[in-house]
Amino acid sequence: MNTLVTKKLTREIIMNLLRQPVAVPTEPYQGVERRKHTRWKTDATIEFWPLNKKSKKPMYGQCRNISIGGLGMICDQILSPNTALGIVLHLNDEGFHGRADVRYCLKEQDRFMVGLEFVFNDWETCNKITDGYKCVPSVSQVNAIRNLKP
Repeated sequence: MNTLVTKKLTREIIMNLLRQPVAVPTEPYQGVERRKHTRWKTDATIEFWPLNKKSKKPMYGQCRNISIGGLGMICDQILSPNTALGIVLHLNDEGFHGRADVRYCLKEQDRFMVGLEFVFNDWETCNKITDGYKCVPSVSQVNAIRNLKP
């Protein structure tokens, strides 16, 4: 499943992927927590590995939906919330690498539904890229910026 050459996953790349005709919006979320961004159905393969482990042996999941802020995937592994992951999104014979944080992990029959939030270093420019959507940096991004030494 390894894609030899991957591109850095950015908000701009995600927006371009969502503009393709194969992207289909999911039904509006009716739960208590309203989603910040529209989710789009996709069947991409996700290659991932925890960043806090010495072993970088990849695990795999099947992407169910994607948005400008993250994705939902089904996988065989239980993942703890707030776990930092390295990811490669394999879609349309291309690979896009980046980082994501686990937001939730729910048992779904014999597998797990996992919500990932993308972590970008370019959040200050996202209003331009996302056509006016308000983007808020994640807690990890704010903490990383606070820890930068001038």
